[in-house]
Amino acid sequence: MFADAVILLIAILTGAALQVGVGIGFSIVVAPLMMVLLGTATAVPVLLGLNTLVSAVAVEPRIWLREKVD
Repeated sequence: MFADAVILLIAILTGAALQVGVGIGFSIVVAPLMMVLLGTATAVPVLLGLNTLVSAVAVEPRIWLREKVD
């Protein structure tokens, strides 16, 4: 069980780095592994939440400030 958690966390970190660097890839990297380890019913909401979080963090601060001023 501990090894599964470590593998899942490594996949999440790798997918997040790919998402921030390239713009796509989080779901491609993490979804298959998460589906197998957690099951579809659990993996889909967790994956959507993590994807939203990674996308929000990846937005440049200048864009946030520009939208706030306008």
